Amino acid sequence: MSGLIALLTLKTLAMVLAVLWGIATCAAGLVPQVRRGGVLWALAALGVPVLGGLTYLWGPGLGVGAFALGVVTLRLSAGGRQPPREGVPAE
Repeated sequence: MSGLIALLTLKTLAMVLAVLWGIATCAAGLVPQVRRGGVLWALAALGVPVLGGLTYLWGPGLGVGAFALGVVTLRLSAGGRQPPREGVPAE
């Protein structure tokens, strides 16, 4: 019985860490542009063990889904979509 509780605790911990990492990747866009590169690299480095543990404990479906969401949020936080500058004609 204690082994099952420990497994559920690890699975819950992995899910909570993945959610916190996801929230941090969404908030990375709020960091000033000067410091954003370092923050994004740190989040990518932290995401590897977090998503690895999530994949190991919850399976490849959830792990790949969380990875895809992380890639999208990191890319958008890096400035993937920027509004057009005023006075510059659109191409």
